[in-house]
Amino acid sequence: MTFLPRCHLLPVVFVLLLAGGCAALHPKPPQVSLAALQLTDANLSHARLTARLELHNPNPYALDIRGADYRLALNGVEVSRGRTDNPVRIEANGRGYLDIDLVASYLDLLKLLRGLKRADTVDYLLEGTLDLSGPGIVHLPVPIRRQGSISLGDLLP
Repeated sequence: MTFLPRCHLLPVVFVLLLAGGCAALHPKPPQVSLAALQLTDANLSHARLTARLELHNPNPYALDIRGADYRLALNGVEVSRGRTDNPVRIEANGRGYLDIDLVASYLDLLKLLRGLKRADTVDYLLEGTLDLSGPGIVHLPVPIRRQGSISLGDLLP
């Protein structure tokens, strides 16, 4: 039986490590849903809301969310858009939450209220980009798009 010299094993080990590292470079994107939307403040010019996003990490390693660009529409009315730089770490195969502060004009809220007559739920569309980092990932923008509905009871503090 013949053995390969150790110097011949190094390229094989390097290729195997590189192949394993490539899986981390292309993580599955987190699954995103709108867990809650609460009115936090109102003044004469606008209302402030907090949207709580629930994030599920389907990967076998932790992901760090460095921030997010977002656009939120309720019943077809764009309520807010912007950016948050709140960092969140989501453990492997785990769940985490990202709270984003929204500012909505009263004009947009009035448009929304006109469509809420006798409704128990509000349809939402959340679009944007999550800035991910993790093992082998320096910066990876991942697009998100989620549609659903949320109970009107979840809108009140």
